[in-house]
Amino acid sequence: MSTQDQEAQVDELLALTSIYSDTEFKRNNAAPGGEIQLCLELPADFEISIKSNSATNSSADNFENTVSFLPPIVLNFELPPGYPSTTPPNFTLSCKWLTPTQVKDLVGEQLFSRYDRLLLQSSLDLMADIAYCPRLTCQTPVLKEQKSAMCICSACQYAFCIYCKRAFHGISYCRVT
Repeated sequence: MSTQDQEAQVDELLALTSIYSDTEFKRNNAAPGGEIQLCLELPADFEISIKSNSATNSSADNFENTVSFLPPIVLNFELPPGYPSTTPPNFTLSCKWLTPTQVKDLVGEQLFSRYDRLLLQSSLDLMADIAYCPRLTCQTPVLKEQKSAMCICSACQYAFCIYCKRAFHGISYCRVT
């Protein structure tokens, strides 16, 4: 790292220290960089509008809502050796929000239960090693075994083929494969 880059990094971190309070900016002592956490103060009647990209672009597809509070925005950054002359900073922008208990207190038991169920469902849908029991009365998530076409539902004990979803047929020909 050049001396000029090192001096520029020290100057920038010093400037951030003088601009932000200790609660807003925390300098990383291990490497050049840090974390900036900002709480946004919104004006009264602040509205967020989401407009549709659809071809019809009807007003029914648009969404507007008044927002009173937003969570703090957190910017984590690191200044690499070539910064600022040749390399840009590495950074991550994130937003911390409510804990599940706080969400439950705000929306109530019934709505939170639905949210929790949908969150679990979407997480399971993204997992490649999960199949669902094909029995309409069951539909329990089942963990697929590697290198096996058979799954056994832990809830109803139904053994089924992961390809055709019918009763497991062993080494017999599968209609799907």
